[in-house]
Amino acid sequence: MAIATAGTFPDRVVAVASFHGGGLATDAPDSPHLYASKLHAELYIAAAEDDELYPPAMADNFQSAMDAAGVTYTHETYTAGHGSMKPDFPSYGRAAAERGWREMISFFDRLLKAR
Repeated sequence: MAIATAGTFPDRVVAVASFHGGGLATDAPDSPHLYASKLHAELYIAAAEDDELYPPAMADNFQSAMDAAGVTYTHETYTAGHGSMKPDFPSYGRAAAERGWREMISFFDRLLKAR
C-alpha cells in the first residue's frame, strides 16, 4: 500500500519502507512494481529469505522494474521468515527485527529530517 500511495501522490511521499511485503511484482493491474515510473520516493525494501509471498523471482522482477524506472532504492534480504519483525508471529526473529528497526529509523531519519 505504501508503494501505491507513493506512486499515486509522488509529490507528497519521499520515503517508503517495506518489510516482508508480499506480492510486490505480480500480474495484478495494481501490482506495486507498476508504480515504478511514477515514484519520486526513495524505497527501502527488506525481504525475508524464507517468504513464499515474495519469492526470489518476484524480487528480481520488482528490482528490474525499479532499475528500469531509475528509482532510488535499497533492497535487502534478511535471514528470516515472513513476519519476522512482529513479536507475536511464530517467525519472529529478534536479530532480524532489531536490524529492521535500526535500518528503518535510520532511513526515515535521513530522508525526513532533511525536509
